[in-house]
Amino acid sequence: MGPVPDPAEVETLSDLADALNALRGSRSYTAISREGLPRATISDLLNGRKFPTEQTLERYLRACGVSREQWRVWREAHRRAAAIQDETLAGAVRVERADPRRLGVHAAIEVEGATGELPAYIPRDVDSGTRGVRALVAKAAQQGGLVVLVGGSSVGKTRCAVEALRATVPQWWLWQPSDAEQVRQIAEAPPTKLVVWLDELHRFLGGSTSLHASTVRALLHAGAVLIATLWPDRYTTYTTPPQAGQPDLYVHEGEVLRLADVIQVPSSVSEAERALATAMAASDDRIAIALESTDYGLFQVIAAAPQLVERWHAADPYAAAVITAAIDAVRLGVESPLCEKFLEEAAPGYCDARQRSEAPENWFELAVTYLTTKVRGAASMLAPSAPPGAMGRRTGFLVADYLQQYLGKRRRMAKVPASTWRALKNHLRNPNDQSRVGLAARDRLLYCYAEPLLMQAQLGGIRHAAFELYDLLIDQGRTEEGIAVLTPWANKGDNRAVSRIVDFFADQGKLGAALSIVPKNGDWTSDRLAHALAAELDLDRLRARANAGDKYAAARLAEVLARQKKTEELRSRSNAGEMHASAQLAVLLASQSRVAEGISIVKPWADAGELYASSRLNTILAKHGMVNELRSRANMGDIHAAGQLASLLAKEGNADELRTRAAAGDGPAAFQLANLLVGQQGWIEKASAILQECSGVDEWDASEHIAELLAENGCVEELSLLAGGGNWHASLALADIFAENGREDEAIAVLKPWVDAGEWIAADSMSRLLVAHGRSDEAISLLESWASEGSREASYRLADLLAEEGRLEKLRDRVDAGDWSAAQVFAEALATRGFGAEADNVRRYGLSCDSDGQHG
Repeated sequence: MGPVPDPAEVETLSDLADALNALRGSRSYTAISREGLPRATISDLLNGRKFPTEQTLERYLRACGVSREQWRVWREAHRRAAAIQDETLAGAVRVERADPRRLGVHAAIEVEGATGELPAYIPRDVDSGTRGVRALVAKAAQQGGLVVLVGGSSVGKTRCAVEALRATVPQWWLWQPSDAEQVRQIAEAPPTKLVVWLDELHRFLGGSTSLHASTVRALLHAGAVLIATLWPDRYTTYTTPPQAGQPDLYVHEGEVLRLADVIQVPSSVSEAERALATAMAASDDRIAIALESTDYGLFQVIAAAPQLVERWHAADPYAAAVITAAIDAVRLGVESPLCEKFLEEAAPGYCDARQRSEAPENWFELAVTYLTTKVRGAASMLAPSAPPGAMGRRTGFLVADYLQQYLGKRRRMAKVPASTWRALKNHLRNPNDQSRVGLAARDRLLYCYAEPLLMQAQLGGIRHAAFELYDLLIDQGRTEEGIAVLTPWANKGDNRAVSRIVDFFADQGKLGAALSIVPKNGDWTSDRLAHALAAELDLDRLRARANAGDKYAAARLAEVLARQKKTEELRSRSNAGEMHASAQLAVLLASQSRVAEGISIVKPWADAGELYASSRLNTILAKHGMVNELRSRANMGDIHAAGQLASLLAKEGNADELRTRAAAGDGPAAFQLANLLVGQQGWIEKASAILQECSGVDEWDASEHIAELLAENGCVEELSLLAGGGNWHASLALADIFAENGREDEAIAVLKPWVDAGEWIAADSMSRLLVAHGRSDEAISLLESWASEGSREASYRLADLLAEEGRLEKLRDRVDAGDWSAAQVFAEALATRGFGAEADNVRRYGLSCDSDGQHG
């Protein structure tokens, strides 16, 4: 027998399998199975295919003669491996194998001939010394610790942290949590030798789900290394004590940072660092080019990140106002160069009363000069622009891309002053810009700006602006104005315009006005009009339109006549060659026990390939048990007949014919046969095989059907196995079962991998689960993350939830940020809470503007 394995060295499922294999020695599977372990379970355990339960582990230990006193260390080994195996830590990798780019290291500039995704690492002064990054990481590895690197954008913080970990703890596990809640979960039972990577620490701080000091302490007590990066302004904000008598708005953030060893990473390089870089430049042209640059820092050049933000920070109030107005304009949808008149009119809204009163006469000229000055000859915050062929004539300005990206994100939830909206209304000339900004105003309930902008856009030929303006006017009860907007488009033959006008008149019961429009524009809207006439039982108009060749009117007329049991009129229209009348007459006759007569009327249409007639015929055949006739039609390729036939065969229990048809590629037969197998020995495997082998059933539908059968029959264990293997339908069904039985944590655990993979249905289900169990803050946080990624469904769900929770201020913030779904819910929320007048004002006029130019 070999040496006894040390369970203290176990960290992963693979380690656990190796240790248990060594523990087994020469024992056979048969000997081990005497403790009640199936051979398949033993094989999975020793080959690391499945993670064992604690009960399985204990049975195995007993079979191997391990005393109970030693079970504790094996349980701890099992717990550590489970933590890495757990889905929360499923993305953990060894430090030495971690990809720096995925950890947040910026992409490097592209230089011809350069090799490798990143240039060689230039050692930093902060790396070494007793208080250097590597020494602090090494100390944290001994006793647990939080190391925070503070520095500006693109100064090398993240790369410095990566290299420190590689140099000190290369074999440790590195894990990137997505949010503070994940950190809290893992802190309950963290594995050993774990690095928690918190790049951009501010993402984990603030709000109801902020990372708390208690969570950090739990990880530190467990010996984990936490390493984070943070911008200087945020560090200052979090750690500056409040003024006397004022509340500490960042108490939780400050507590976390007081647990940290903080290292300031400078944006500039020292002489020693430059000397090292110079030596390394001989073998890497990226470093050589960065050293040649005099406008940006060495590491900023390598990261290709212009330092225009620093100039923005240094701007006086008037230059800052002009550039912020420009950034907001682009954020709202302006793509054309911004003219000087717009900038000058918009800027005052970003200054306070004192700044406006103290502005020098030439404040605007000074601001433009500052903003168009190139930073050391490379780039300016505002770039002058001229149209093609206009040499030496400046007509507008464009915002530097990097600055727009950087500051645009910061202002994503910022309220845009009324001065900017007015200036946009007054000075935008490009119809596409007018349309985009008009919609942005609409989304914020600022109808006083949305209406004129959309009007200008649609007059400029932007079609969709006309429809948005129409909806806006109709919602305010301004019917005639709305119709007047679309009428020119309808007169030009725009089918959608005609359809919208007809829909409106039909909904208002003004069918005469609608009828005057439809004949001019073909049958695009005839179906909608025919439905309205049928709903009002206006048979005279339906007959007139049907007799004039309107197939939609003919179909609706036949339905009404059948409901009224007007057999003779249906027969007359059928004899005149109307297919829908024939089909409706056949069904009516069959219901009167005149089955053969009905079939004789509809069958010629069905045989001619009319799908509606075929469906009516097949329904008659199925209802009257005419299996042979259905079989004949199914054999000729009628898929609807095949479905009806399969249902009849299943009711009869005719598994043999269903099996034959399924083998021939009949999808409905395969589904019905699968249903018949439920409850038989091995039915799951048999049903799965039938569906998978049938050429008429695709993989997605087969998976969904099996999951539904398992759920309907309470097969939780089987669903769990499928869900664990990545089966989407099984995961949803399993989550529903867990939720219905009060096991919400398990339901959330099943959904989470799909949420992380970007499946909205899973995210929606998880949000509803969280709310149902009193965890609304988590649900809101989840929905906010989805909404920020552009999910319209998440935006609507978030708005509804905020209204349900009574968080109208937060809902209003989203309105100000341009969330149209939030705007719609906001108006309804006002009405349901007794603010009817305010809700009506919002619907009619939008939001008002106060004296400071902010929207009230």
